[in-house]
Amino acid sequence: MNRGPLLIGLLVLTLALGSSWLSRRSEEGAGPNPEAAAALPDYFIKGLTLTAMGADGQPQYRLHAAALTHYPDDGRTELQAPHFELVATAGPAWQVEAGRGWMPADRSEIRFADGVRIRRTDDTADGLTIQTERLALWPARAHAATDAPIRIESSDTLLTADGLQLDLTRRYLTLDANIRGRYEPK
Repeated sequence: MNRGPLLIGLLVLTLALGSSWLSRRSEEGAGPNPEAAAALPDYFIKGLTLTAMGADGQPQYRLHAAALTHYPDDGRTELQAPHFELVATAGPAWQVEAGRGWMPADRSEIRFADGVRIRRTDDTADGLTIQTERLALWPARAHAATDAPIRIESSDTLLTADGLQLDLTRRYLTLDANIRGRYEPK
């Protein structure tokens, strides 16, 4: 009996099955991995300046950033070197700057981190600066808070504390705990 045609048939069958198996394996890995794709940003902006308007059509706040990166998986937005300015209708404006920032998908708050500095822009504040490592800011409520250590400096005062609550509209500051201060009149 001639085994040639049988071996050729078996070889063709093996090649067909192997080819089919390889084809299915390559199709499984060919498409984008949804988990990996979700962790990638869908857009970024360099040199951002955003002005948010209030219901009255007037500027409510401005946000500047060296770069903004948006992630579609959870809707978060990351900011590099953010600079926030609450535009006041009466009284001084407040400014917040930091090394980096973050906003959730609903944009209801801005979280600042890495060398956060808060300043009032009027002349009567006598150089008032608040420093901390992290701060949460709710622009719609004009409220900021942190549980991190803070340092408040002006030309004649130094205060330190753990945590603060800051009402930016009423210019009202509450220090939470471990408050220490020094006043040296000039």
